[in-house]
Amino acid sequence: MKTAILFAGAIVMCGCIWGCGQTFWGEIAELSTAEPPPDPNVIITQYEGIRVKESSAADVLSGMVVPEYELTSQSKSVVASAGQIKKGRKRWMKLAAFDEEEVVVRRKYLVLANETPRYLFVSPWTGVLVDMEIVMESEVIDEPYANENARRIAILKRAREYAAADVLEVAADNRNIETCGLLMNQGLSSALTELASSPALAENMGTEEGMVFTDINMDKGRITLEAAEDVVKVKMRLGSYAKKKIVMPGDKY
Repeated sequence: MKTAILFAGAIVMCGCIWGCGQTFWGEIAELSTAEPPPDPNVIITQYEGIRVKESSAADVLSGMVVPEYELTSQSKSVVASAGQIKKGRKRWMKLAAFDEEEVVVRRKYLVLANETPRYLFVSPWTGVLVDMEIVMESEVIDEPYANENARRIAILKRAREYAAADVLEVAADNRNIETCGLLMNQGLSSALTELASSPALAENMGTEEGMVFTDINMDKGRITLEAAEDVVKVKMRLGSYAKKKIVMPGDKY
């Protein structure tokens, strides 16, 4: 009787091990397969094709959307397209915003989120790539701040406010936009939290390497900020994308 019970238990144990092994290696095989379309470089190129202070809503709709793979959401002042691949492990968002009295783009955002788990040779794993370009009001740009670091921090705070408001315009009917917006906001908030305790770090945002900070979700983050006249460019990389130097295009997605 004991022998029969032990034998049955061994069969069950082997079945569990076999099932777990199948699941693990099935995940590895799926994550290792060639990327389905669209090509991430196409997404990046479309984002770069949007020109602040130049592109119209018609330009954005005709040049930003990949209709086969993305859903488009619109409000009176925002146009966004977003999609996902690999069962939601990878998702992206492109968003362009217009001021109500303007007919050209005033702000644009790109988010590429990779939620691939860290399995063996699969690279990269979890990470987020964020790019933003914003036409900033003169009240923020030209304010007489105590120093350049204080100016950078104020600009980044305003950029986060714009990003949150613009995403909110269209997030309700598109889960991918909502998720990408949340990841972008959390990264910006993590950077600002670190700057609140160490304002001198803001100087690094003006360098090619960027400012390194601790992200609440992705462990590591890196961010740069460039302000030329009234146009502000922010590049942020989280998790596995927080390399020694921020490069785009060419960041592996």
